[in-house]
Amino acid sequence: MKNLLLLFFLGISLAAFSQPMGRVEVVADPRLEKMEQSFIKNNKRDQENDGFRIQVSQATERAGILKMQADLTKKYPQMKWYVEFQQPYFRLRAGDFRNRFEALGSVALLKKEFPQAYLVADRVDLLLDPEKVDELRNPENDDDD
Repeated sequence: MKNLLLLFFLGISLAAFSQPMGRVEVVADPRLEKMEQSFIKNNKRDQENDGFRIQVSQATERAGILKMQADLTKKYPQMKWYVEFQQPYFRLRAGDFRNRFEALGSVALLKKEFPQAYLVADRVDLLLDPEKVDELRNPENDDDD
């Protein structure tokens, strides 16, 4: 009888403390998301480091540089394009590279179309892409148990 009673209580305790398998949904105040975005925005400048970009073109006409940026964004969507103004020129620059070695392949690719393209030292944005941040926040578990 003691063994039966022991098994009964053991079964109840296991059932009471076991957690269901599956996905956990976190219900949070929407203000937390707003606060997180504000924190990211305020600290973005801390994510800029010394690095390199590729200067593709410079001109005094803003419209020409913006058109070139739009065309190149379509042609090379994997690369980030930046228009910077330093009087009297608008400069079209590409990429966020930590060092020269990372930029070599892209420089060679762009020099085929723009022989005047060259590498320049710049402050580069090393933040993760928003899509990558979403992947880190919501990892999809492909392991089926």
